[in-house]
Amino acid sequence: MADMHFDTQKMVERLEGAGVPSPQARAHSAGLAEVVNAFEATITERFASKQDLEKLKTQLIAWVVSVVVSVGILQTTLIVALVLKLLP
Repeated sequence: MADMHFDTQKMVERLEGAGVPSPQARAHSAGLAEVVNAFEATITERFASKQDLEKLKTQLIAWVVSVVVSVGILQTTLIVALVLKLLP
């Protein structure tokens, strides 16, 4: 996932340009940067990465193949049992 970028200096300059005193502008910028970073960490934890999806895809394919093979073996066993039962 692409990193979110929050330009604290640009935020400070924007606030100062709007008349906010420098110490207060820096405090607001730092607080907002913390929120953005926490939000980014939450997003990173909640959503799957491409690597996670590839791993899941591989596991799913392996499971499907094992089910298909198991069904094939079961079907063959049932056919053999029926043929043996029909033979005198």
